[in-house]
Amino acid sequence: MSDPRQRADALHASGAPPAEQAEAWLAVAEAEPCFRWRSAPARAALERAAALMPIADRPDLDARAALRRAALELADEEPAAARQLADLATVAAQRAGDQTRALLARIQSARAALRLPDLVESGGIELQTIATEVAATDDEGPSDRLLGIELGALLAIAFGEQQLTALELDGARRSYDKAEELLRAAPARELIDARFLALQGTALAAQLTRSFGRAADRLRSIVRLVNAHVAQRDELEARMALGHMLTQLGNHADAVRHLDLARALAKECAGVDERLLATQSAALAALHGKSYGRALDRAYEALKLAGLEKRSLTSYIAVVSLIAQIHLVRDNPSQAYLALVYASASVKQRLGPHATIMLDAQIEELKRSMGPERFEAMCEEIVRAREARERLESE
Repeated sequence: MSDPRQRADALHASGAPPAEQAEAWLAVAEAEPCFRWRSAPARAALERAAALMPIADRPDLDARAALRRAALELADEEPAAARQLADLATVAAQRAGDQTRALLARIQSARAALRLPDLVESGGIELQTIATEVAATDDEGPSDRLLGIELGALLAIAFGEQQLTALELDGARRSYDKAEELLRAAPARELIDARFLALQGTALAAQLTRSFGRAADRLRSIVRLVNAHVAQRDELEARMALGHMLTQLGNHADAVRHLDLARALAKECAGVDERLLATQSAALAALHGKSYGRALDRAYEALKLAGLEKRSLTSYIAVVSLIAQIHLVRDNPSQAYLALVYASASVKQRLGPHATIMLDAQIEELKRSMGPERFEAMCEEIVRAREARERLESE
């Protein structure tokens, strides 16, 4: 029986031993894709497994359960909890003699560390250690080929995440390219989580290096992937991101179409403010019509609706990026710079420095495109204007 859920249901119906049923439900949890907003099916399967798992002497099941929970916590942006679970999975996998899953758990622990400001350096060191160990065992390789592909791809993804955090954009692109190459060797319906992460990372690296066509290509793939698994909130966010990439490419009409499709999805997603999508769509439509003042009004209206919370960060950064783009189209780089700098400072204060990658990279790209001297002159002019304003206000 190839479908994990059908097999688990059949074992339950036949009254199979609890350990066998638990293993089957773990397989369901591992097979259920986990995206940013799609974790409930995997969590439900894990609960079924936990209720059936033997109390002792099955460290292999303990390792798989903790490893899956760690991945879910990472998707839910809870790195501290993810790290604890990944470390538990490492110990259990080592007890079970499963070195491949022990390495996978250590990679997840390192990925979590990269999201915790005090542990970024140790997370990077751990990744290097894991890479050395994997390279030393390449000749043997995991007995489970699919698990081996997952190991290589997840390690490449983790390096990509580390390099993005450090704004080493060329290195990040190469890491995500490697992950995508490894995943092509796996059957199309397998390793969905890793495919999603690799596509996301490639799209982000491409966007930060202004390879907007490449970013749009990967975002279209994400739309197809999450749509196939009925992950509506993830599809909504992917279409929003795609709309903004298409705007960068000058394809405003198609950008508005994707935002309008996102608005339609918002009707079926709890917690989504449809007004945010409507104002973004209006801003893009105004930009397409070269009504730049109206585009800015709608974009700032969208920014107020987006707010600045951990779960709304994607929308917030997308709107700030749109505001900066409108200012650049109007040949007003100083206002674009101020929008990005103020947003970066707000995000850093509220969510930590790891959350500012997208904004900081855009600032660096603005500096590169203007040239160091012109950029420095612009910054000095901004400082002089601020000082003059402060003097006027104090009089």
